[in-house]
Amino acid sequence: MKKTSFLRDLLTMMIVGVLCTVCDACDPDPDPDPAVINTSQASLSFAPEGGQQVLEITSNTSWTISGAGSWCHLSTTSGSNNQSVIVTADKNSESMSRNCILTIRSNDGMASKSVTVSQPVNTNPVENTRWESVSSFSDGSRWIISLSFTSTDATLLLTEEDGLTSQTTRLNYTYRYSSGLVVLTPKETGNAVMEGRIENNMKMTLVNTSNGSEVAVLYKQ
Repeated sequence: MKKTSFLRDLLTMMIVGVLCTVCDACDPDPDPDPAVINTSQASLSFAPEGGQQVLEITSNTSWTISGAGSWCHLSTTSGSNNQSVIVTADKNSESMSRNCILTIRSNDGMASKSVTVSQPVNTNPVENTRWESVSSFSDGSRWIISLSFTSTDATLLLTEEDGLTSQTTRLNYTYRYSSGLVVLTPKETGNAVMEGRIENNMKMTLVNTSNGSEVAVLYKQ
């Protein structure tokens, strides 16, 4: 009896073990982790001169980026898991500030994150620019007027070329800019104050304020 009982118990244990193994194999896979997307910054702000910044994306899934403006460039618009994205903004030469919203979205559409990119207007659009006018004459000579700006100063170069020789006169100014008008104040005595009236951020009409005469029409180079 004892031997029969032992064998019966052993058989029962084996059957139960097999059933447990079969049941474990039939269990469905656990649900995958939900898609997660995070970014190192909620917003990016660029100077009017433009530049680059790095946006760190932290994720456990594949994703794409949309919403970049024509002035905002991305090193990649798709990726997976953790990745660095270089965001580049062009110089803002427009007359108003601008912004766009980058949307990073998981490929399954279950997770997303938004990042605002902004760039103010350039309050001094002539800084670090050069403007020029070239007048050619039938005898082959030329007059070249070049006006260059730093953050505080301006230099006016008047160059006369006759085909063989060239002579340049240099005039130095300080300046202030406001609402499309540049006022040039001479550093040397005896030179006139001048005004540069800017149109469409590309054309400047230079006027002698002492007599109102037009000196030249210059174009941004």
